[in-house]
Amino acid sequence: MRMGVKSVMMAVVVAGSVGGAAAQNSASTCKAMHADLIEDRSTTSCRPGHTACFLGVVDGNQGLRGTTYFRGDSSTAPIPTSPEFRGYGGVFEYATEHGTLTARESGVTSATQGVVTAISGSSTLLESSAERPATCSSAGSLTASTS
Repeated sequence: MRMGVKSVMMAVVVAGSVGGAAAQNSASTCKAMHADLIEDRSTTSCRPGHTACFLGVVDGNQGLRGTTYFRGDSSTAPIPTSPEFRGYGGVFEYATEHGTLTARESGVTSATQGVVTAISGSSTLLESSAERPATCSSAGSLTASTS
């Protein structure tokens, strides 16, 4: 179960710094992000076609403040040597006043232990004023206890 307060660390493109030449050279716009994320599982407020999702609020440095949406699109059978854990993957979205940051997240979770360990792959900031999205290839991670 993924719910509760989490600390999030990742490298992303800073909002407002993409577009034109900056989008072509996104490595120079990647910044380390640190944030707190509070999210809860929902079965009633998900997007059409999604029977379950995780909705949250994120507050961090570099202007990372907004809402989040996660829906797993894959999972594994329980891990044989740690049967209370199973792997998962999905797209994680951070919606801010500057645009939407989309990251691919993979991790393992244990409902019995109340633990989530996740890795976010490359992130893309989609900004309404940008001619094309910029991608930051540095990975982020989070380890959290749920409540």
